[in-house]
Amino acid sequence: ASTYDVLIGKCRIQDAIMHTDFPNVSILPATEELAGCEIQLINVDNRMNRLKMQLLTCKLDYDFIIIDCPAGVGEMPEVCAPVADKAVIVTEPDYAAMRDANTTENFLIENGLRENCIVANKVNVDLMREGLLPSLTEVRENFSGPLMGIIQEDENIRISTNKGIPIVCMRGTYIEKNFMDIIRRILRSMM
Repeated sequence: ASTYDVLIGKCRIQDAIMHTDFPNVSILPATEELAGCEIQLINVDNRMNRLKMQLLTCKLDYDFIIIDCPAGVGEMPEVCAPVADKAVIVTEPDYAAMRDANTTENFLIENGLRENCIVANKVNVDLMREGLLPSLTEVRENFSGPLMGIIQEDENIRISTNKGIPIVCMRGTYIEKNFMDIIRRILRSMM
């Protein structure tokens, strides 16, 4: 189940929340249907308001609610902005991806969500050094929120994703340490 299933009335938000292998961590996933025009359903405003109310109710049960929204501006950021305390915007060091992420950040700010931070994903340091990708300085300068960390491009991440094993479950790796450092920075910025 996903946020989309909640929107179309297939299930309640509590049924769409995914519990993970991590203690006390649940995730409400989005689906690609939310990025396209399929969301233009009858009574979409009523459905969005119902989702917003369910999210507000969930805030009482959780310390943190993580909502994975598809890239770009659409209905989900509009629903999530009023109930969120902070947004973590993930982008790649690529001009098109950074423009999309910047549009999302500006939209969130305009809709009252000013606590935003950035994570750069799929960073290839060698290509950055050669000037073939935007530098981390360029990434930082494109956003008003702080850069909380980078996730280097690594074939192990792709392999673990395809195996269905979150890379952060690979204990003792530099990747696990990096993810944990990013999470700590994000949590510290919320205090």
